[in-house]
Amino acid sequence: EKGYSLDTPAITFNEDRIDSECWKNVYERMKLGLDGGCHILLVGKTEYAARKYCRSYLEVIGEEPKIIHCTSSSSSEGIIGSYAIDTENNKPKPKFNLSGLLKVIKHGGICVMQNLELMKSNVIERMNSVLELVPTDGRKHLLRFDENHENPLIEMSPDFRIIATTSET
Repeated sequence: EKGYSLDTPAITFNEDRIDSECWKNVYERMKLGLDGGCHILLVGKTEYAARKYCRSYLEVIGEEPKIIHCTSSSSSEGIIGSYAIDTENNKPKPKFNLSGLLKVIKHGGICVMQNLELMKSNVIERMNSVLELVPTDGRKHLLRFDENHENPLIEMSPDFRIIATTSET
């Protein structure tokens, strides 16, 4: 089996089949990409197929990702975070709540963005500043999110990765 390492883990599901040759290819490419500090775009014949291989990979590496279900109504606010009213000394005070994505950017880990193709282009464009950076290039990356007026700068963890899933269509 030329081109495949011998340590590709076997993966099976009782109710869901995975093609073993495709699994070897997906596993190796995802491993190389994520280990190299890259974000991954996993394209399947269907969104379901892309998610199935993504879920299998995460299961093998033992990662509990933050999952974002992208829709046509996904907004920058939903992806980045928003303000809510909190109380401090019994007085209402606006507080910015980091989204799951920003928490993963800050603290490390994997964020899975499912159905990426459904998001509006302006939201994807907003994500480009994050996706264009390589977290492991040895540099300190400060990202600016003006949505958080008090603390707009977030330092990107070198352990941060995104896996986005989409379909061929």
